[in-house]
Amino acid sequence: MPIPLQSENKQLREQLTLLLEQARLNQQIMQRYQEFDLQFIGADSFRELIDRIFETLSATSELDVVTLTLIDRDHDIRSILRDLRIDLSSYPNLMFIDGGDQLGWLRTRLQKPLLGRFHAGEYGCLFPPEVLAPASIAIVPLLRNRKMIGVLCLGSLDQHRFAADMATDFIEHMAAIVAICLENVINIERLKHIGLTDPLTAVNNRRYIEQRLQEEVGRTRR
Repeated sequence: MPIPLQSENKQLREQLTLLLEQARLNQQIMQRYQEFDLQFIGADSFRELIDRIFETLSATSELDVVTLTLIDRDHDIRSILRDLRIDLSSYPNLMFIDGGDQLGWLRTRLQKPLLGRFHAGEYGCLFPPEVLAPASIAIVPLLRNRKMIGVLCLGSLDQHRFAADMATDFIEHMAAIVAICLENVINIERLKHIGLTDPLTAVNNRRYIEQRLQEEVGRTRR
């Protein structure tokens, strides 16, 4: 075989090997995100979903930090969670803002995920001082019916993990699932809250008192 043909065949084999390896990696990524989908969809409470976002997602995707910022204009979500005795202070990676305006210049940029190096002056509002400062980040808008309900931030100490020219198909898919699940569990918690509150006086009803009594008895027995 002439040398030029041998060289060309070698290059083609190398390209084929690279393509097969990339296909294998993409398959692994797709399987991982399918597992995420099932875990997120399976969460039936706010606490359970948040734990899966912060713990399962971080561990499985080898992320060094994950934060979540939710838009809560009337403090409705925070009020419900407090009444249901969900201690928000135990989630330093979870933040609430009153509106998208608090995101500043980021609000107009977050039609799609924003990837790149982390700069505290630009992105510090999404990474509170209590959490690890990453080297590279993916800032992912959570959208429902074309409205932003929050921002999910993925961070890595590897400065090359998230780059501006990376494809974001898998990240956008995950964000869509997380947004749907957040809306779902918040509605579930809202229904729980309605069931424990007197509709006329807006104070805790007998069912709430009985539930709290059972919780305290259980805690005492432990």
